[in-house]
Amino acid sequence: MHDLTGANILEDEVKKDNIGSIIQRILLNNSYAQVGADFGFNQLAETVGGIAQVGSRALTYYVPALHDFIHNLKYGDMMSAKQLKHFKDQALGASMADYMWFDPRATDISRYSLNRQGVLMKGLGYIEDATKFSTKVTSMLNQLTTLTNMAVSGIRADVIPDAFKWARGDYDSMWRKNLFSDEKWLEVGVRDTSKIKTALNTYFANLGNDIDALSKRMDLWKKEDPQSYLQFVSFLNNASKRAILQPDVWNTSTAFKGVGGFVQPILWQFKNFSQMAISGHLLRILTKPQREDFIQTIATALSGGAIWALRTRVNAEYLYGDDEKGKQAYLEKRLTPEKLLYSGLMRSSTLSGLSFLNDGYEILANDGTLRTSVDRNGPADGIMESIIRQAPALQSLQRSYKGAENVLEATNNITSANDTDLSAAQAMFPLERYTPYKLAMAMLADEADSNKKESDRHKRINKYRKDNKKNNGNKHNKQQVQSKGLLDALTGDK
Repeated sequence: MHDLTGANILEDEVKKDNIGSIIQRILLNNSYAQVGADFGFNQLAETVGGIAQVGSRALTYYVPALHDFIHNLKYGDMMSAKQLKHFKDQALGASMADYMWFDPRATDISRYSLNRQGVLMKGLGYIEDATKFSTKVTSMLNQLTTLTNMAVSGIRADVIPDAFKWARGDYDSMWRKNLFSDEKWLEVGVRDTSKIKTALNTYFANLGNDIDALSKRMDLWKKEDPQSYLQFVSFLNNASKRAILQPDVWNTSTAFKGVGGFVQPILWQFKNFSQMAISGHLLRILTKPQREDFIQTIATALSGGAIWALRTRVNAEYLYGDDEKGKQAYLEKRLTPEKLLYSGLMRSSTLSGLSFLNDGYEILANDGTLRTSVDRNGPADGIMESIIRQAPALQSLQRSYKGAENVLEATNNITSANDTDLSAAQAMFPLERYTPYKLAMAMLADEADSNKKESDRHKRINKYRKDNKKNNGNKHNKQQVQSKGLLDALTGDK
């Protein structure tokens, strides 16, 4: 009952927390907190692939004014941007609001059971709370949920005016030719598309100027013909899923129990995207490839490769600073045309399912990585450490252990006159892997270096002036100095 409804109706049926489950969540939370700050950039790259479903409007979801301007130019005669936004906020945002605020699983009875358990469980509960708080900081930096929801709801809404044009017989797009094909409608149970066309022409015609006109028409459609309405909404959902990967049955299922169930999420962390790409994109494309799939692959490969190249360039500035030789060697090794092409394809939304093969290659090659969630700035010591580095949860645990040692060492040497290197402790915080932060630090380092060079230049000038003044003063010294002749100087005679 708990799994089906999410409601905590039968306490005995709810899986109680144990030491293993809490430790698992601590490891996963800690890993996300440390390496997830850049995930928002990955979402930006995926959103670009939305052009295969809604055209150039997919590039404007994070600039609402530009999106509304383009919409009014193309579809203003059918429905205004304000009407579409009102429907998107009221109807398409309702399910998200229900999930966020009214999900009964948000407060689980198993969390309350900690109060009736021992000191160890309570202590682990406090540690879990701390890691949860750190994940909130990371989520605030990456804005992943916000960016994803904006893209998903935006694509769902933007398909509506195209659907109205299709129903009127006005839809014509060379790049999105198959958006309303019979196969797409058959996926949602529509065998006779004339019924959908009739409904669209009936409920979307002559909306007028009321801001809630579209929302009212959709509500009327839902009331008078719920079957075709649900089919149309399912069609909108499928369109968004073809652009933005979303959880499915395979992604949300648990494959193992017991020890396997404990280990699987730790080794599998952050591979959900790749797993969903196999079922959501790759298998579909291999079954029946279409031009929209090609466009999505190229778009996400270009954007994903560009973001990877930007991160690599910023890393070079952050790691090497004023060391131009080291920086150049790093870039020549990591930012080659071949690696840029390979990273773009592997990070594209349609081919990212192949990243499992890339993980194996990176473990064996032991040099560099394409993943945002993995650090491979130097070679690992042996195959075991290479495997640990490829598993973010394990690498984050290793990073936390070294950081704790670093803090303890700094505490013991607090009275020492020597400065303690706190880089291992700093590595535990999300900002250490946040590209805007690294870029800012690199710029500040350049600024500080420029100021130091300027200060050193002034010191040399002042020293030169001081020495010159002293030498000029010797010319007026009253002590007689016997000059040496040329021959004396050459022969070294005194």
